[in-house]
Amino acid sequence: MSAPPVLVLGVRRSGTTLLRVILDQSEELAVPDESYFVPQLADRHGSPIDVDEFVDDLRRLPTLREWEVPADEVRARLRPGMSLGDAVAAVYETYAARHGKARWGDKTPMYMGHLPLLERLFPDALYVHLVRDGRDAGISFLSMPRGIVTEGWAHPKDAAGFACQWRTEILAARALAGRVGDRYLEVRYEHLVVEPAAVVERI
Repeated sequence: MSAPPVLVLGVRRSGTTLLRVILDQSEELAVPDESYFVPQLADRHGSPIDVDEFVDDLRRLPTLREWEVPADEVRARLRPGMSLGDAVAAVYETYAARHGKARWGDKTPMYMGHLPLLERLFPDALYVHLVRDGRDAGISFLSMPRGIVTEGWAHPKDAAGFACQWRTEILAARALAGRVGDRYLEVRYEHLVVEPAAVVERI
């Protein structure tokens, strides 16, 4: 039985990239750049998956090309009757194996809006929620040059909009904590910066 995935949660510009890089230095854990594709695959595929259709969609994902994960290597891990969660996990498992690591994680801030989906797909997942002071996160987010992050209707345009999103996502993650119990760990970005060894040891 494979080890459960480690899902890093955090509002955009909360310092999760720093934590991803630190965790990815582990000899056992591979945490790639942001994936974005999990909700897309969930919208297009049921459970169990159709292997051919699933692999056909994988071939269209630019993220897999960026990660240098061949769809055929993922296909070798798939089997008829496999759940959608296990099929998505096979993508990450392939990435981890190509980096000589036994387990995988994900850090995609957009998934803060898809926490019930993550729970459904990965019922044994471990969650690390990195919380950064909302004022600092807001300043960082709002100072990004246009075009760095894809803008949509839900993209905060000002401090008030970011504050509302920050609060909503923090509360959603803490509600998740109430459901998953000790599989959730909340850490502060400010502590990570000041005492990285202690925070990483907790994780």
